[in-house]
Amino acid sequence: MAAERLLTEVYSFVSIVASILAAVAWLVWAYAPDEVLAALGVTYYPDKWWAIALPTYLVATLFFVGYTYVALNMMAGSPLDSADMIRDPSTEVTSVLFGAAGEIPDIKDIDLGVINRVLFSDPGAGGARTPTRA
Repeated sequence: MAAERLLTEVYSFVSIVASILAAVAWLVWAYAPDEVLAALGVTYYPDKWWAIALPTYLVATLFFVGYTYVALNMMAGSPLDSADMIRDPSTEVTSVLFGAAGEIPDIKDIDLGVINRVLFSDPGAGGARTPTRA
């Protein structure tokens, strides 16, 4: 157990140091003039255009992946009028929205009335009830 923890700490330290060195190298490459890099003995490196293009492509790719993830999950969900939304006699339903503190509840469907009450009730109207706890 202690050896695994030590190994994890070593990997974490090496990762942080490597990340910092890579960031410093990128900053030097992006901001130092070509003459300074040549004086340091660095003569073969990509065009400075890539110092802006790569981070831009990375950010655009991350936004695309996030958007695609959400879109695919929406496409995978059943429409409300689908036959997959019908409950059969073996479906376990509960009206308890939250379990007791520290408890991991069993997987059950939550009654639609409870969901609607929590999402759509007006707390200032006086008729709103708080979600029930086990």
